[in-house]
Amino acid sequence: VEQTSDMVRVVTITDDKAESYRGVFFNGGLSWEATARLTAAVVVRSPYVKKGTGRSLLHYEVPAQGTDIRIDAEATNSYRQPWVFGAGVSYRITEAWSFAADAACYSWSRYRGTYFDEPLDRPCRDIVKAGAGVEYLASATMYGRSARIPFRLGFSLDPQPMTTVDSTYQALTFGTGLELRSLAIDLSGSFGREKGTGHSLKTEKIVLSVRYVFHE
Repeated sequence: VEQTSDMVRVVTITDDKAESYRGVFFNGGLSWEATARLTAAVVVRSPYVKKGTGRSLLHYEVPAQGTDIRIDAEATNSYRQPWVFGAGVSYRITEAWSFAADAACYSWSRYRGTYFDEPLDRPCRDIVKAGAGVEYLASATMYGRSARIPFRLGFSLDPQPMTTVDSTYQALTFGTGLELRSLAIDLSGSFGREKGTGHSLKTEKIVLSVRYVFHE
């Protein structure tokens, strides 16, 4: 809105941008049952370029003067995603109790991006995301059938890759579910806050998964 001595002129400026992404990458992993109680695993995700078709519409409108200017633009944006390497271990302490831990390294220092023909100036650093937790596996009987009910509790650290500030999300993780002969239901989530920027941003996640195994 612009105001002069004798009138108020309404000026509307909108800038609408949208993108659709695509990319192909490889995931792979190996697991090793070292003993009846100890299992180790490694996983890797290949680097890839995520490409997106970007569209932009800049609209400048002044109804009082009959001004209506539209500027359309389209570009192929690209974002080089890093390789990811992870490893984890699981150790069964007793029949009911087990412990698990994992870590994943992200090579964000190799990140590069182009947005509407302009290179993105976003220096990043490599980070390592880690987590650990325990599980208690309770036994029960439901409708004459044996069932297992897991209870999980853990903690995760998720450092952010930007170099301008040292920021890390710290979260408490939890999970439970129900395991029958053919059906498995799992409910898990995490709640935490960010440390480092001074904003104390919240992070919350809830995941529900259902698995059914068909038997012959």
